[in-house]
Amino acid sequence: MSTSTLILDPQTNGSAQVTPSRFPAEITLVFEPQELAEAYYGLDGQRPSIPLRPGVSKVVVNVNSLQLQYRVVSGQAKLEWEMQ
Repeated sequence: MSTSTLILDPQTNGSAQVTPSRFPAEITLVFEPQELAEAYYGLDGQRPSIPLRPGVSKVVVNVNSLQLQYRVVSGQAKLEWEMQ
């Protein structure tokens, strides 16, 4: 099991790519914005277009990678992923 955590500062944006070592891969995502922030993800190497809701989400990557994109307007936010 592998866990990565990003603490995102206000007025920042960026992206991350998660590439599992085996497929299919179940990945647990945690998104905790303090104020105004948004995050999106894309499965199987697709561009991030699916909104990531605050809280815990489980996704399955069948090929390629998980793509993440975030934008923090105000307050901090935490973006975490855990691969089984």
